Amino acid sequence: MRTLPLLLFAGSIVLGCGLPPRVQPNTSPDAAPRLELPDLEARVLNEVNRVRRGAGRSALRPDPELAAIARDHSRDMRDRRFVAHRNPDGLTPGERALRADYGFRHFGENLFGGRLYESRALAREGNRTYVTYRWHTPERLATLVASMWMESPGHRENMLAGNFDYGGVGIAIGPESEVFVTLNLSAR
Repeated sequence: MRTLPLLLFAGSIVLGCGLPPRVQPNTSPDAAPRLELPDLEARVLNEVNRVRRGAGRSALRPDPELAAIARDHSRDMRDRRFVAHRNPDGLTPGERALRADYGFRHFGENLFGGRLYESRALAREGNRTYVTYRWHTPERLATLVASMWMESPGHRENMLAGNFDYGGVGIAIGPESEVFVTLNLSAR
């Protein structure tokens, strides 16, 4: 299994993470935490709003249409194996929103690509070799995503922009525990 670095996109790329891990050890690859994607999406938006309030900005209002656009892009990144604002067909975030009949005055997008686990290692028990994982909790994953965005100038600018009123988060999980997160922000 190939390990990918954490990648963030909002005009720049950031590798690694700046927070100490808060993860749950586990000894079975099929014991990945059960994630309810709507819950995880809400946690990410809540964390973004916590950061915004801390910076003196108003919270983004959840927008189901915006979340659907974000979810479609996260699924597309998972399915076509890319992490970028412009999809392989050349469509930008604003163009994807317009194709979904979403009207807006301002539109922004933050992306995150990473793994559901902090680390993995090979372990032996007698003649058996297996992989152990340290899985992110949903809380830790939401905090990690928002903190990585805050460490990237382009993401930070989007997260704290005062001209955005609405937010929508879409998440897709890949077959090798990859996680793709899209945050769309808008003013209507």
